[in-house]
Amino acid sequence: MSSTTRAWQVYQNDTSKNFKSACAANLVLNDIPIPTPGQNSVLVRIHAVGINYRDAMVVAGGYPLTTAPGLVPCCDGAGEVISVGPNSVWAVGDHVILNQSPDWKGGDNEGWRWTNILGAGVVQGSLTQYKVLLDDSLVRKPKNLSWVEAASLSCAGGTAMNTLDSIPAIKEGTTVLTQGTGGFAAALGATVIATSSSDAKLQEAKQLGASELINYKTHPDWHTEVKRLTNGRGVDLVADMGGASTIEQSIACLRQGGTAALVGFLGEQKESNLIFPLVERAITLRGILAMSRQNLLDMVELIEKKDLHPPIGEVFEFEDAKSAFAKILKQDVLGKIVIKVE
Repeated sequence: MSSTTRAWQVYQNDTSKNFKSACAANLVLNDIPIPTPGQNSVLVRIHAVGINYRDAMVVAGGYPLTTAPGLVPCCDGAGEVISVGPNSVWAVGDHVILNQSPDWKGGDNEGWRWTNILGAGVVQGSLTQYKVLLDDSLVRKPKNLSWVEAASLSCAGGTAMNTLDSIPAIKEGTTVLTQGTGGFAAALGATVIATSSSDAKLQEAKQLGASELINYKTHPDWHTEVKRLTNGRGVDLVADMGGASTIEQSIACLRQGGTAALVGFLGEQKESNLIFPLVERAITLRGILAMSRQNLLDMVELIEKKDLHPPIGEVFEFEDAKSAFAKILKQDVLGKIVIKVE
């Protein structure tokens, strides 16, 4: 095997914060040394890498961490263990997916730092042919998934599992409102109401198990539609992606004593006075950032048990990584964008 690996690295050649031009200018394909795995670590041949919008933010210089020159971006991936260091729990030939936050094992995340997530700041990521990873940076790949499918999972799927941990066990009769697909909630038996501005994305959510669909362009006061669909009760859990632009309506969708999980802040930011509705209706707010290793283990178990398959939107070759980043910036792809490495 060669002593070097091909890797995409980030250099701030374009500091305009124009994501499209910056992603094209800042990604550079280089040969870098392949390190030797040390204690409790392994060398993984990366077969595929999933791309998230967060990765484009890192490459373009729009992420809230200073990017080290030469950073290898991305936090998702799937591959095969090809050598192991001393005391590793893994074996040569094991098929694995990446865990972006290895120092959060499960449960309460006191002491965990989001600055340690793979593929940002100074922590090298997965957009490379070979990578050394700590044992806890990996979990077993679902047996029923291809490399491409498995590479798409960790960030989105682990975050979804963390979100569902916001309330006691999801079961039949639980109602969940999501601004995504809601596939895991549906697989666990919940009644899922999906919202989107895209009818095509709503149909994707339906295929993944959503029971009710709401286009929030057609229904700008979508909380009233949620209340109608739940006979005035409201839902048990809302997964809110919009932040300040959607949180007031998300809270209005909840039942008395319901929970809003704040997963993102993709919408326009504005001031909101939430104190009265939170107190008056005993609402719980929970911030969601990444996932624990246990979330990923639970995700793998659910995927295998229910034979779930993540929707893949488009697959790019390793040498064409810049096109993958350009595609994700358009935010018009149904399913995940994946780069095939080996």
